[in-house]
Amino acid sequence: MENKMIEILAEVLPEADVAECDDFFDEGLDSMGVMTIIAMIEEAFEIEIAPEDITADNFSNLSELINLVEKYKK
Repeated sequence: MENKMIEILAEVLPEADVAECDDFFDEGLDSMGVMTIIAMIEEAFEIEIAPEDITADNFSNLSELINLVEKYKK
């Protein structure tokens, strides 16, 4: 799962080292990028992320995104 997440994030943030980044928003992630990431994650992992989970905290770094996807994969 981690490799797929890195691949998705690298498409949206091509200049960032997403595996090592502490805060994607500091690397230029914006609301349109978040929406792109959501769409790509939902398709890749066959999940649907609830609107209440679309928060800056859940999309701030790789670890938080993996935790979010794992929540829906259960």
